[in-house]
Amino acid sequence: MRRALGLQEQSPTGERGPPVPANAGAAHPHRRHFVRDGEVPVTIVHRDNDNGPGNNKLDAARQALKEQTAAREQAEQLLQEARATIQDLQTKLAHERIARDESLRRLADERQIIEDELAAERARREQAEQARDEIVARHQRAETANPPRRRGRPAKISEPESEIVEWWVPGWKERLG
Repeated sequence: MRRALGLQEQSPTGERGPPVPANAGAAHPHRRHFVRDGEVPVTIVHRDNDNGPGNNKLDAARQALKEQTAAREQAEQLLQEARATIQDLQTKLAHERIARDESLRRLADERQIIEDELAAERARREQAEQARDEIVARHQRAETANPPRRRGRPAKISEPESEIVEWWVPGWKERLG
């Protein structure tokens, strides 16, 4: 049994001692014999260090699995955060585009209003200029027809020398007429 468990005595040089028969104290070599307390020395073997071939491989596999699971969870969390960031940025971009389009529409509307007001102002200006030109023309015609009065005392109008009306002569009315 010690041989099956690998617990046979070893010398400090690493050599094994002579095999101990399982039923050394029995009269018949094939007969089973139950061990009593103290007949078999008990050896406690600790396998906490790297010397244990089976146990350490299992622990190493478990540790690697835990590390991979933790790394996967962290990667999934980072992926979720990246997706949330992408969604947030897409939403902000859409809002900015909507705001820009609205600003452009408002600007176009204001520009159209200003252009309409400018056209109306030009039309009013042309009408005012035409009215001014008409007034200037009328004024010039009036000045031409009626020369401006001179200031000061009016000139003496000389009375035409009166002719003697010969009323007794026939045709006098036609002559003065």
